[in-house]
Amino acid sequence: MKIKINFFVYTLLLFFMFMGHKLFNPLVVIGLIYLVSNRLFYKKLNIDFDFVLLLIFAIFYPLRLLSDMEVTLTALDFQEWKTYVVILLIGFLSVDIKDNLKMEKLTPLNNFIGSNFSFSIISFTLISLYYTFPSIYRFPDYSPVAQHMISPYFGFLCLLATSLVRNFLTKIILLVLCLVAGGGASTIGVAIYVTFYFLLNKNINLRKKFVIFIITTILSTLIFIPLFIYSQDQRGRDITAYRNLDRYISFDYGQRYIRDNFNGFDLIFGRGADENIDLQNYLEQFSLTRAERIIGDYIVAETDEISGKNFHNDLLRIFLKYGIFGLFIFIRFTYNIFSYNISFYISFLVISFSNSIATISFSASLLLVVFIIRNMTLILKNYKKYI
Repeated sequence: MKIKINFFVYTLLLFFMFMGHKLFNPLVVIGLIYLVSNRLFYKKLNIDFDFVLLLIFAIFYPLRLLSDMEVTLTALDFQEWKTYVVILLIGFLSVDIKDNLKMEKLTPLNNFIGSNFSFSIISFTLISLYYTFPSIYRFPDYSPVAQHMISPYFGFLCLLATSLVRNFLTKIILLVLCLVAGGGASTIGVAIYVTFYFLLNKNINLRKKFVIFIITTILSTLIFIPLFIYSQDQRGRDITAYRNLDRYISFDYGQRYIRDNFNGFDLIFGRGADENIDLQNYLEQFSLTRAERIIGDYIVAETDEISGKNFHNDLLRIFLKYGIFGLFIFIRFTYNIFSYNISFYISFLVISFSNSIATISFSASLLLVVFIIRNMTLILKNYKKYI
């Protein structure tokens, strides 16, 4: 039975890694049915602070949309409403996980799903490299089998699997894959994860932590920083001229829009999922540098209308659409989910600042699959025999 359960989970995870966001919509339906029914019918309804927050978020923004008589169905920004759905799913997972924490310690469950997830990532890597070798660096960007996977998503998944699995050798393999194939933000994520993994370890005394801090600083100087610079050179970016970097310029456009257009209510609750940004107005009316205009034209060319996803920043995207309230909910609920490994959570926030990760259909689908499988394992009778 143990082999059958593990093989099923492994196969399912590998399948989703290949299929990507195509399964987002049916997965959302299945996930919501499971999470809602599990909470309403199989558990005592616990109305706590997090549940009230989630309920307010779930109701407020649709009501706000319905109250706007000018919005039509054809004008809805379904791409940004996906972000709303993702935050709802993260909230339900957060509440579900918090209940389970009272029942059992999650370490063996994490290792159960982490081991299968790790094997899926390694299998995906071997299949991809079969087509791309001898080209290895950031292989998800050009592997023919990685249709919906790009390097930042792959790096995030490697870090997520690292946080779940207990085997030290598997952790090392996943971190190396993250460095080789995850891109610049993932390199920073690995450096942060490794540093905090040891600094937050309660079994290591203060003296050893100081030695580890020195070692990680040396590693950053010799490995992480050069690899990060190389990743940026590959993209034609000069990090010494940070004001000309696309991520900095994109963020600057976002904060300018907030500064010039948001009132107090917008700062708290955002502009809503259907608010599009007139970036063309900035390109025409403001005195911008050549680099800013190039990035601005690139963002405009990505889609007909500029929305939160164009800024490649989960935190900025959520703030633009859902304000301080939505950002607080996202940070709080993701903390509840990832609090089993604070070093990973810090890495996740840093990566989210330079890429859209959790709000993307592909990553959200994998998050949903991983944690629903883990939580469903809890309700299996005598689940420990499967781990």
